[in-house]
This record gives sequence, structure tokens and C-alpha cells, in this order.
Amino acid sequence: MTWFEILKKARQLITPPGSWTRFALARDAHGATVPPLAGDAAMWCASGACERAALGRTLGCMEAICLLNEECRGLPRDLRSIVAVNDSEATCHGDVLAIFDRVIARKEAGA
Repeated sequence: MTWFEILKKARQLITPPGSWTRFALARDAHGATVPPLAGDAAMWCASGACERAALGRTLGCMEAICLLNEECRGLPRDLRSIVAVNDSEATCHGDVLAIFDRVIARKEAGA
């Protein structure tokens, strides 16, 4: 699976508001922290969604997360990583999805 496929799949995983979380890579339906690949995982942060989408393939997952981090570099200092954007009280679910969208759009445009 390529980093692009991982990003698209990860974005799909966290698109429904109830499937996105903060402060943990993944949670079950009751809100308990679980590993991103766990069968009962129902909510993911941006990084956890990438891990789940990559199905444990480290290289593609890391590349996807690096590209998300690059997209965050132009943000204020305290938001310069996808983890910071995901977990900040100053951001929301839509902000995280927008970062995915910008990276995906650049790839689709051939950049």
C-alpha cells in the first residue's frame, strides 16, 4: 500500500465525527484506549488512522505521517505536527481533515 492510499484510507476512517479521537492513537466504542489495529478500535486520531490504514506496514505509515507533518509546518509554532493539530484544543475535527485534504489534493494535482 502506498502512502497515498494510506492517507486516503486514513481520512475515510476519521471522516465521521464519531470515529475521530484526541489524546490516544485509538479508542474502542466505550472510549477506552486500544491499539490502532485492535479489532474493537472504533475511533482514531490522525496518526492512529494512518497506522490502521497501513495495516502495520511501518514504511508507508511513516511516510504518510511525515507528509501530514510537512503540511503543518506553516502553522503556528504549537501546531507544527499532525499530533499537535489533532490534540490541540485550538483545533477541531475539520482542521485535521483539511490537512489530509491538502496533502491528498497536491498528490492528485501531480505536485
